[in-house]
Amino acid sequence: STANLYLVPNLIIIVTAVMILDVARKFAKESREGLKWQGVMTVVLTAGIYSIAFLPNTIYHMAEPFVKKESYPFRVTYYRVAAAVLTFNVIANIFIYCLTVNSFREFLRDRAQRAIHCFSNLLPSRDTVLRYTPWVRRTPDTRPLQGKG
Repeated sequence: STANLYLVPNLIIIVTAVMILDVARKFAKESREGLKWQGVMTVVLTAGIYSIAFLPNTIYHMAEPFVKKESYPFRVTYYRVAAAVLTFNVIANIFIYCLTVNSFREFLRDRAQRAIHCFSNLLPSRDTVLRYTPWVRRTPDTRPLQGKG
């Protein structure tokens, strides 16, 4: 049935996460460095959020054969909520990686600084905007900036 198509990926993710954590634990026992909590937290959070995000969709497909065809709240409203929760997994991943992976944070910081630098060269300076917008009411804090103009 289609319910298995939703249940199996959840089980695979959970089993794989447990196996990864077990391998990490064994490796940590053998090495002098100990367990890398950064990796553990990334695996636990990613697998946990994935399972939580897919759970409503899995429940929907498992319960669907037992619900009357006329049941609007279940067939439409619950399905929409379940589909919306799926996007939580995608959105959460970037936050999980930012919280747990230092190199990812540094990569994003570098890319953001590059983007800001590129876009700041495209935008006019405050002085230029004030010069070409005479309808803007001048206040004491709208003095021209030093630099570009």
